[in-house]
Formats: sequence, C-alpha cells, structure tokens
Amino acid sequence: MELFLTYSTDEVAEVAQVTRRTVYNWIETGRLPAHKVGPKRWVVYQDVLQVYLAGGDAHPVFAAIQSRQNAPLRVDLQPAAPVVPVVPVIPAPVSTNKPHSSSKKKPRR
Repeated sequence: MELFLTYSTDEVAEVAQVTRRTVYNWIETGRLPAHKVGPKRWVVYQDVLQVYLAGGDAHPVFAAIQSRQNAPLRVDLQPAAPVVPVVPVIPAPVSTNKPHSSSKKKPRR
C-alpha cells in the first residue's frame, strides 16, 4: 500500500495563503478534491494540492490516488514457514514461609 502525504484544512489554508473558510468552500463546491476522514476532518493529498494551486484540474490526480489506494494488495501464494507458537514462561510464585505483617496479632489493652 502506498502512502501519500496529506494536508489538513489548516495546513492547506497556510500553504495557499487563504482562510480556512475558503478551503472549506473549495471542498464543498467540489473545486478542491478532498478526502473526509472523520465527522469534521478533511485531508487533501499533496499531489492534488500542487495541481490545484498551479491552476490545473486536480480531479484526475485525486481519482488516480483513490484508485491506487483501493487497489488489492499483492498476495504471495508460496507457503510460509510454519509458525511455532511462543508460550511465555511465567515464573512460579516464590513462597517465603514468613507470616505477613497483617497477620500479626496486636495485644489488646
């Protein structure tokens, strides 16, 4: 899986020297393709931002990144080495045969 550098809306605003509201307007109107990663969080891929800020159409770049991210992983069909389970060795508790301090009886008055 390829990793792509992304920018938050605050970072896009800083790079583009605009307000964060302007960045949200670009995203909401579809001018700047972005990926929603949470209920209130958008990220913009670096390649998409560079094309957009250069005045080009960023949608083909965005589509190419999305298709590369959703591509299936290659599967190696050769058998793997047998897996030997690792069982942790837990030492047995050591008995000191000494009475606990809480078990000493205090003399009554």
